[in-house]
Amino acid sequence: MTSEIYTLCTDAYRGMLAAIYMGVTIHYRGKIDAVTRIQELVSELSEIGTVLGWEVVAISNEDGEADQSGVEGVILSPMDGTESIPFLFDGEGNLRSLIALYNDDADYTYYVAVKTQFGETETHSYLVGLLHYLKKKYLSALSVNDEGGFWERGSLDELRRRKEFLQKMIDRFQDEASGSESDGEDVEKKIVEIFERLRGDLED
Repeated sequence: MTSEIYTLCTDAYRGMLAAIYMGVTIHYRGKIDAVTRIQELVSELSEIGTVLGWEVVAISNEDGEADQSGVEGVILSPMDGTESIPFLFDGEGNLRSLIALYNDDADYTYYVAVKTQFGETETHSYLVGLLHYLKKKYLSALSVNDEGGFWERGSLDELRRRKEFLQKMIDRFQDEASGSESDGEDVEKKIVEIFERLRGDLED
């Protein structure tokens, strides 16, 4: 249903639809300052993940699957609804997304996205703190786009406000869109009407 609605939406509303279904997400990209320090970074992140009670999976070049994908690093999974957090590097030291484990040719794998919308607010703040630390110690050119605003402002209240507001939008959109086809209405017209109401809420 979601993919059908997306296809039928006009271009003007697709960005808003994507934001609603994505939820608050942290995007990051960059390159480690020295490839020789990848294992040092992996070791440190593994220890941090263990202390925080997260699942830790190391991807090593000694592993057959890692040889095929061409990446190495570590994947941290908070297990609270937050998506897995990859710190994977290719042979040149570029950060790569989880998709690079299966397709390392796509350009979009140089952009890492971790959705935190459905996890604990504190987990989002821990990840941002971790990214700040890595930028200082390992990845000086790290670029971060935090939809929760915590990277720039460091405000838990603002982060909670954004997550709660977007969750209301997600719930409302799903409720209103669920009956679009069954009621026999013109789907695109229905979607536009929903977005007009949601946009009104955003501007209030």
